[in-house]
Amino acid sequence: MKQNNPQYKFVEWSSPEELHQESLRWISQLEFTQDEQQFLNTLIKNHTLQLISGPVYQRSLEVVSELSKEEKEVKRLLRGVRKHANALEILLDGINQLEEESRYKQVHFALKIEVSRYEENYMKTKREIFNIIKQILKQNKQKRITQ
Repeated sequence: MKQNNPQYKFVEWSSPEELHQESLRWISQLEFTQDEQQFLNTLIKNHTLQLISGPVYQRSLEVVSELSKEEKEVKRLLRGVRKHANALEILLDGINQLEEESRYKQVHFALKIEVSRYEENYMKTKREIFNIIKQILKQNKQKRITQ
């Protein structure tokens, strides 16, 4: 017997207001992520010389590449979430359209998973960038102390 995912059942039972609030929260998080990515890019630009000339070169190259992918992904994801939030009308129009309403909730659940995975991957990348920059700053501090 096939069991349904309990989280999906939660989405099925959610009111249109709850689904809308969750969509708005995703939009806010993704917009904040874009701002944060601009900060990370500035941080990387400020330490470019150390990133390309030190022992962290290969690691920094991979992380910067990953950040670039995530910048493209967040734009795509944000467009999808906005489009989804704007399609909420299907649940509020008072017309019983069971297939369309069910499809909307399926898309909502899929977006929930996608946003969650994106945030998890982005957090790993951000943590790695901070670790690399922290390592560079420690090396610079040690060089100044020994000079």
